[in-house]
Amino acid sequence: MNAVCIDMEDSVVARFKNGPLKGLFDKKCFVTNYPGSGNNWAEGFCDHGPIYKETILEAIKHAVERCDSLHGFLLLISSGGGTGSGLGTYVLQLLADYYPKIER
Repeated sequence: MNAVCIDMEDSVVARFKNGPLKGLFDKKCFVTNYPGSGNNWAEGFCDHGPIYKETILEAIKHAVERCDSLHGFLLLISSGGGTGSGLGTYVLQLLADYYPKIER
């Protein structure tokens, strides 16, 4: 499965790493941190975004290279919290900057 899982709260993504579906996900496509963004948009966008930019781009690049024909990106983000709203917005901007011709 070509999925990139990003969450600054490590316990959420750990369910995919260690749960019954762990064989579906590529470990190179997980980006996590502890203790999270603390329900703070600015923490996710201004702090975690720039800090994890290269890691996020590498995870996305790894998933993209596994595609036969990339048609677009589907983002599932929370509108609340620091990771969902802040870092989610940052990732959306990264996709627009680095993959401008791919649908988002």
